[in-house]
Amino acid sequence: MDTVNILSTYLTCPVVLPMPPQAMVVAERAESVCRLLDAASMILAENRAAATWPLVLGEAVKAAAP
Repeated sequence: MDTVNILSTYLTCPVVLPMPPQAMVVAERAESVCRLLDAASMILAENRAAATWPLVLGEAVKAAAP
């Protein structure tokens, strides 16, 4: 939920306000962030609690790839 709030803040930030470099990268890769969130949500919804972190981290690696 925090990731969604942060992403929406970055995407709606007025152009005249400066954003840190990390925020710019996240905003530019919003589609990848949303795919990561969707995959993580599916993993959690499937109730695979024991495997959640390794699976979500694997999705994060995929999302971070160029």
